[in-house]
Amino acid sequence: MNKLYLNILIVILTNSALTALDLTQLKNQYGIGTIYSFNQLTTNINSLSASQSCCAGYNNGNGSGFQLYLSYMNPLKYDLFYSLKASVNQFSSTVQANEIKNINYNNSSITALVLHQADIKFLETSFIANFGINFIYDLNFSFGGCISYPFMYNYSQVEKLIQPENYGTFENGKRERAQSEGQISDINKLNLSFTASIFYDIIVSKYQKYMLSPEINFRYNLNSYLNSNKLNYNFISIGIVLKYNDLYTASTPLKSKS
Repeated sequence: MNKLYLNILIVILTNSALTALDLTQLKNQYGIGTIYSFNQLTTNINSLSASQSCCAGYNNGNGSGFQLYLSYMNPLKYDLFYSLKASVNQFSSTVQANEIKNINYNNSSITALVLHQADIKFLETSFIANFGINFIYDLNFSFGGCISYPFMYNYSQVEKLIQPENYGTFENGKRERAQSEGQISDINKLNLSFTASIFYDIIVSKYQKYMLSPEINFRYNLNSYLNSNKLNYNFISIGIVLKYNDLYTASTPLKSKS
């Protein structure tokens, strides 16, 4: 079995060596991609609304999202390149906090565990500038910066009675209360992030005109999404990009790497 895996690896590397795109043949590259992302949220907030506070403070959360983007890449010397991306990102996350409270049950006070939960949703545009290098064959690494602008930022929050599980209610006679939703207040409209990407180009057409590129992306938020409180997002994402290569023709002199 190990020998089979080794043979498959040799075939893949050999094929990559034969079909790898020489950046000196490339004038420009254009792409359209889609990404599925996982996010981790770090926060110290106790409210997402200007009018309603929930608790002592939400804990950190996580979530997921999607991204659609257009890309442009231009080769430089020595297997280096720079790239630009413009994207629309949708992502959401959930934050929670537990609190011990007294509630009424059968005209007496009992101790209860209350869960505070908030669901957060963002829709934003982002612009990314990266500088990268072609490592080996069609394996590439790039890093750079991202500027993002959120234009939709909504929340919904609720308090739920978790324990006791089978009896007890809030003063409204239900096991849920304090439902609210709306726009997040105190939003920061300009956010900066550090970005890094690893991707592998696969030739899918004759004459190397089209490629598919599986990629892994990292994004580290450098400032808060709120002006006066901490609401920081970090992302790891996987995706696929369809790329078109604008190549030099046989009648056009090729670039020199020197």
